[in-house]
Amino acid sequence: IISLDNDVGHPSSSILTIKPQSLQNLTILVI
Repeated sequence: IISLDNDVGHPSSSILTIKPQSLQNLTILVI
């Protein structure tokens, strides 16, 4: 799974590990 959490500085290896702070990135993953 490709994560776009680079902006946060905490890349996630899976969507399940995405934090609430990364909701914007989660939206990008959904798109």
